[in-house]
Amino acid sequence: MPPARPYADYVGIPGATGMQPRNHELYCACRDYVELALNKVREEMPSTSDLLRELDKPIAHPMLARHHGRFVSRILRQIIGSLNDTPQRQRVTAAVLADQILNGLVDRMVGTPGMQHRISLDAIANAVVFMYPASLPDCSFEQPLFDKAYEDFERTYYATEIEINVVMPFYAMRAPGAPIDFTSDVKLRKLEENECPWFILDEHMIGPVYGLAAKLRFPIPIPTEVWDRRENQADPIQAQMSKICKALAVFKRGKCAIVGTITTSESPLLASTSLAYPEHAVRTPFFDSYEILPVEVDELRDFYVAMVSRTVVQNKAVQVAIRRFFDLVHRTNTHDRLVDLVIAAEAIFLSDQQHQSELRYRLALRAAAFLSNWNESPRAVFKQFKKAYDMRSKIVHGGNLAKFEKEANLAEFTKEFEDAVRFALKRVIVELAEGGNPLQDWDPLIERRLTHQGPNN
Repeated sequence: MPPARPYADYVGIPGATGMQPRNHELYCACRDYVELALNKVREEMPSTSDLLRELDKPIAHPMLARHHGRFVSRILRQIIGSLNDTPQRQRVTAAVLADQILNGLVDRMVGTPGMQHRISLDAIANAVVFMYPASLPDCSFEQPLFDKAYEDFERTYYATEIEINVVMPFYAMRAPGAPIDFTSDVKLRKLEENECPWFILDEHMIGPVYGLAAKLRFPIPIPTEVWDRRENQADPIQAQMSKICKALAVFKRGKCAIVGTITTSESPLLASTSLAYPEHAVRTPFFDSYEILPVEVDELRDFYVAMVSRTVVQNKAVQVAIRRFFDLVHRTNTHDRLVDLVIAAEAIFLSDQQHQSELRYRLALRAAAFLSNWNESPRAVFKQFKKAYDMRSKIVHGGNLAKFEKEANLAEFTKEFEDAVRFALKRVIVELAEGGNPLQDWDPLIERRLTHQGPNN
């Protein structure tokens, strides 16, 4: 195989930018290969020129445009693939394998466990060809364009990190107080038009789209031992976003329904989009919204910090209650919502496991004592929790709810009960985070409340 022309031969070529490549041998080999590839594409144009000229015509529908572009890309890849056995391509391959950094990338993984790609030798060898901004179907070689493409190649393949964007849009969320920084990585903000899938959300129809967003950087390539340790675990940024979603669900009433998780990267190493739908995804009516007011931003941020504190995370009863509140986002049936709420209430008020009798009475009595500063009187809270417990029992055992539905509107009762349980759960979370232990010593609390309130309140 004859050697490539030396780098000095290219320095004086008209239009040369005078760039100083890191690997002169690879630069020269890629230049010869790009020239060959462009000539080959130009030769093959008669059979595909009509199709390629269609690229100059606007395609209104994004889905059609995407498939059209993939089809053209497949044709070009077939043409380039026919050059694999040529001396020019073999020189590029040999130069890549002789480069310590590039050789270390071959057959290695980049990205995250949720969005990953294995770098192949073919991808590296053909990278400059596909980075060259040729004008189709009339392909011509221009030295400045090649130098620009090679600079992009070096910037991509000699980089030590890759940037990945993760967004999690919400249905019908309004957040005039955004952006809200929850962690150093994740914030809630208004998403740009190109960050949301057009087939899921349409800003022109429903207004601005808000969601969680993070911009992360990962090493290139991911060390093998780190990859093996992480590939069976949840993506850490996904875990952070999941905790924020749970905090939103507990913080206030409203449907903070998740569209999905969209992972993108502009790096050619991982130039793709990954869309993961949440389990049991439900399309929420746009009028059933979740709104974060500017005056609530600081309280919400502080509440999130409390929710992820060690004492709260390690409390199994509280985690059960939080999970049940998060499940409410996906519940559309009032009976199911009431069952989840009573389970959350039991986790809060009956978690000591010391008494297995008179659960209905203990639940109502402890709730009345704990919620003594709630909007309702302790007596009203006592009756409300007893009634909710009885209704839950009827629902899960197939009983008749006609008696209860005559006394009150079931949907309205469930909303009021949800507010009471939410108030209790938020208070428990905050007190636990501050070092308290509100889920113990119920009898002294009840005695104090009865003494303070009096028997007739």
